[in-house]
Amino acid sequence: AALTVDSLSLMCSGKLEHIVLNCDLGCVMNLYNPSIIAWEPLLEPWRFILEGDFHLLSQPHLCDVRVHADAPCNVNLSVSMCELLSSSLLTLIEDVTGKAKVAPESEPFSPFSIVNET
Repeated sequence: AALTVDSLSLMCSGKLEHIVLNCDLGCVMNLYNPSIIAWEPLLEPWRFILEGDFHLLSQPHLCDVRVHADAPCNVNLSVSMCELLSSSLLTLIEDVTGKAKVAPESEPFSPFSIVNET
């Protein structure tokens, strides 16, 4: 995945008991899809503002976060992109839960093979 941040403006002010954060961010995300051997845009260029008020000394800690965008966030989902995302998610779930299939030590894995056709 390639997440590109094309613009970033960050402002933070206040004291420890009350911090105000304002972030103006522009980004785009592309994913490499090996089934079509190409980069595909997952997230079209998008600009948004993230604002936050943090009250750190209050009990419980209070936090107010807001996201504002003038344009919608466009996400591209083709059939091949859905297949890539679902297989990646399933692999991640198997890795986290410990259910991933591990090749035995006696069977080394090689993604390539050599064939002599002479």
